[in-house]
Amino acid sequence: MKDIRKEIQPKNIFKAVINNPLSNQEQEVLTFLYQPIVGANAFSLYLTLLSEIDASGMSDSLFHADLITMLDLSIQQLEKARLKLEGIGLLETFVKTDSELGNVYIYRLNHPESAEHFFKDEVLTLTLLNIIGQRKLDKLFNRFKPKFVNLSGYENISVGFKDVYLFKEEQIISHSEMLNNIEILFMIQDQQRRLQQSVKLLTGIILFQELNV
Repeated sequence: MKDIRKEIQPKNIFKAVINNPLSNQEQEVLTFLYQPIVGANAFSLYLTLLSEIDASGMSDSLFHADLITMLDLSIQQLEKARLKLEGIGLLETFVKTDSELGNVYIYRLNHPESAEHFFKDEVLTLTLLNIIGQRKLDKLFNRFKPKFVNLSGYENISVGFKDVYLFKEEQIISHSEMLNNIEILFMIQDQQRRLQQSVKLLTGIILFQELNV
């Protein structure tokens, strides 16, 4: 495969996209769990790309020179930061060649894993451990671990959906094909995303080690 990464130039145009905004919880996960792994430059690149995206889910067309100026990075540092985001699954890069504009890029930002999924992922957890140490990892786990309230002595008197909302169960049968198609679409999309992230994570750990040699 041709190594298109070497062809990125300050004059190349790009757009940044994301499917929906980050939640407050996702921003915390990104800051406290991902940032130590990817480093300051990659973290700043992600946030900068995110800040350029408007309500439509896409940014205006920008030059890589704009990123270089905003982040105060060289093109080589920008490339290294991009690779770190790609390797850990936070960014996907797409490119096409235009006869007049040359290579045109789309940077698709991915959401970070939830804190639960992050800590359940052995590769992510051990990579973070190797960087920040056990004491700091324990503090972060305590920060993100589920919070439980002691409800002993209380009775749950909450009502159910059917107690409040009118719903005709026969609609499930009459709309079964549509519902199945929706379920399958999201299932396939989720499976593909998780497979891609697993491959990217394993590849990214190797790349991360190479970039920090």
